Amino acid sequence: MRKYMVGFLALVLTLGTLPLAATADEARVPLSLEGAVTNYLEIEQRDQGQWELRTTGGDPFIEIPLPELAAAAQTPVLAFEYFSPQGVVGMEIRLAADKGWTPPIDIEGLRPAEGWSEAGLPLSVEGNRFWEEGKPRRLRIDFGIVEGVNLRVRQLALRPRSAEELRSEEEQAQERLQKQQHADQIAAYLEADFPGSISAVAVEATTIRIHGQCPERGQSPEGETRVALAELPWHADAVRPGPRHVVVRLGEENCDAEGRFEIELPREEAGRDRLGSRWQIVAATEVAEIFEPLSHACYATDLSRLGAPELPPPPRLENAKGLGGVSPVFGLEELNELGVRHITVNIVLSKLLSEFPSPGEEARDAAGGSGETFIHNGRTWRVNSRQLAHADRSIAFATEHGITVALILLLPTRDADILLHPEANRAGVYAMPNLDDPQAADKYEAVLALLAERYSGRPTASGGQRSVGRVDHWIIHNEVDYGWTWTNMGKQPLEVFLGTYVRSMRMTYLQARRFNPHAKVFISLTHRWNVPRDEQWKTYPPREMLRRLAQFTAAEGDFGWGIAYHPYPESLWDSRTWEDTQIQDDFDTPLITMKNIQVLDRFVKLPENRDAEGRVRPVLLSEQGYHTEEGYSEQTQREQAAALLYTWDRLRSIDTVLAYDYHRWVDAAGEGGLLLGLRKLGSRGKPAGGKKLGWEVYRAIGTSEEAKWRERLEEVYTFKPLFDGSSLSGWNGDPAWFRVEEQAIVAGSLEKPIPHNVFLCTDESFEDFELRLEVKLVGPGENAGVQFRTERIAGSHEVSGYQADMGSAGGRPVWGSLYDESRRRKMLVEADPEVVRDILRKDDWNRLRIRCEGPRIQIWLNDRQTVDYREADEAIARRGVIALQIHGGPPAEASYRNIRLKEL
Repeated sequence: MRKYMVGFLALVLTLGTLPLAATADEARVPLSLEGAVTNYLEIEQRDQGQWELRTTGGDPFIEIPLPELAAAAQTPVLAFEYFSPQGVVGMEIRLAADKGWTPPIDIEGLRPAEGWSEAGLPLSVEGNRFWEEGKPRRLRIDFGIVEGVNLRVRQLALRPRSAEELRSEEEQAQERLQKQQHADQIAAYLEADFPGSISAVAVEATTIRIHGQCPERGQSPEGETRVALAELPWHADAVRPGPRHVVVRLGEENCDAEGRFEIELPREEAGRDRLGSRWQIVAATEVAEIFEPLSHACYATDLSRLGAPELPPPPRLENAKGLGGVSPVFGLEELNELGVRHITVNIVLSKLLSEFPSPGEEARDAAGGSGETFIHNGRTWRVNSRQLAHADRSIAFATEHGITVALILLLPTRDADILLHPEANRAGVYAMPNLDDPQAADKYEAVLALLAERYSGRPTASGGQRSVGRVDHWIIHNEVDYGWTWTNMGKQPLEVFLGTYVRSMRMTYLQARRFNPHAKVFISLTHRWNVPRDEQWKTYPPREMLRRLAQFTAAEGDFGWGIAYHPYPESLWDSRTWEDTQIQDDFDTPLITMKNIQVLDRFVKLPENRDAEGRVRPVLLSEQGYHTEEGYSEQTQREQAAALLYTWDRLRSIDTVLAYDYHRWVDAAGEGGLLLGLRKLGSRGKPAGGKKLGWEVYRAIGTSEEAKWRERLEEVYTFKPLFDGSSLSGWNGDPAWFRVEEQAIVAGSLEKPIPHNVFLCTDESFEDFELRLEVKLVGPGENAGVQFRTERIAGSHEVSGYQADMGSAGGRPVWGSLYDESRRRKMLVEADPEVVRDILRKDDWNRLRIRCEGPRIQIWLNDRQTVDYREADEAIARRGVIALQIHGGPPAEASYRNIRLKEL
């Protein structure tokens, strides 16, 4: 479970209201900190009203109460002075009243400040309904996701918004309106029934052929306009009227009687490859050169004659065992030891190419550095070969050993590069590329071309050198539905965000297909399948994103894309994904985890989600893992290992998944306390720590050893617990003789005799089942047992039914025997006493296993079968409760723990 740092940070407030007509100074309500519950946040009071805060984990926040405010003082500002050389990135504020928390209010963060600086955080909620007079309210402040940030604050207060802040809010509202209008235009464009169409764009080695249908003559614009075929570069907007590069006028000279046309153009123009261009029929005004779309803008759809050399297809994959975030620092030979057939490799795109070397780079080149260059569209770039070194080694090793590679394209927000989208901010870990600026788009295409050629698995075109290795799968950025954190583009409506993202997908696909006819690109999504739309435009529902992506594909031409899904458990801190509750077995499910992964399988098989030829689009489960708690206890490792077996149980019924890439190989200290790796945390000089139980199980999956581990671990997820480890909930019996100690049910007493047989029964009854538990018996009484298919006898302390016996009777051991309690009052099967003596752990824990299936009853003691009985009397009930017994007589204690049952 998540560990919380609990301190005492409370807000002692000078209570009052903010009057409407007061001056700024008069209206300030001072706040002073003194104690409350915090999460991953330490706080210390210093002199002169200062407080020092320090983040200690990946989710630091604080909750504090607020004073009552007059309705007239809606949306006040939390004001303070702060000192923080690091600054705070990605802050959020939430407010709570009677009906719960508001959605998070985004704060850009606090800029680095090496002296005291003023800050004003508006507590603004849409509609301002939060600040109704008289409602209780709380404030939660989230301090980003970075551990080790230090912040000093003083002069905390609530105050009204200033005139400048009001103007800024009006400007933001206007900008939001414009973005929403753009989103509406995109939606209308995708759903439009244009009078013209581009049916196919075939790219060959030296030419491009565009096939289409002109608007009917009766629909063609008249007067000073003309119908034309226009070319759109990467940075152009196909949705809104605006400038286009007209390549040819369409008319009777190139359209047949039905309006069909085929235009052949050179693939290269002025040294630029037109592979990535879109083609659109437009109405062109002669004078103003302003164009109205008459068709969707279509990308290249036919690459079959592109001119790339032959390349064999990658190995066939179906539910291949994979590993995510592979790095050579952990020893690549281990991939073969684990039996991995698919990997993901992260690649940082920023600073890969530069136009001119820095002075330091010139010195290194002169001293024997690589000095590697790359030419694209006639432009020469300097390559940062050192940045590629780890990816080179991982991909080369994988290619040599027949392992398929997926490359994950990342743009860290911390890097200063023209490639980053101009609205991306450091609240996100990674950014969307800038495809609206011609220079940035050109550089981005060059970076993609470099990677596509370098990892093509064939001789390179630029110098005849061998490629480093082969990449067949390209994962475009990271978890784009959670874009604010993992692919930041600022706050954008879904359609605007996805419009840029689809261009990035297309760009990557076309460059990859120049060298590899089997290359596919993938959209990266979290498990948050059908969450509500975020009104702040920071996150998006994956289901809706895929629907819009399919619309983009239908409108602008099909291409080879698939889904890279991340079906983590509903809580990343709990590996028992089989206990997930926020799931459904339909397309309206809030989450898709491994428990309901079949929903994604059915979704991709829907006709509307298939490609243009009716094929199911491929799925990669490219990131998911199971947490082991700090300390790596045996129980938490068993649960992680069992989750891996459970995963393969689910995958083997699905045929759309290419690979399952487990995240992580080795635990990482920078994941906010999550310990997802197959290996433990490393140490100085030793990047990879010891192997967890999960490592052994993952290695065994798909081999003859899997059955051994399944026998040991499948009970973790196939058996439900009958005892919660802390209470007698779900059981009924005399509490004088049953208690819970150290996660075990203890029956009886060692201090006094037991007056008669006593039973603790389950509230629920069972018919066919397998029951597993651990039992221990101590004391001179030395007799107990586990009842099953049993019922209480009215008016008596006794029960009637079968019993798996424990202890001794008449001086002989009866452990593992089958007795008929109260009904026939006889031993039905007596275990072999010699076997019992060999396997029994006297006065210690013993494993007991009971299986009832129809008339057959079997019992095992410490994994040795002691009973195999078939009930001949069909009148005897086959349903009843489970009961734990302590036998009447001399003092004795029977303990029962890890009680779990699977219904058959």
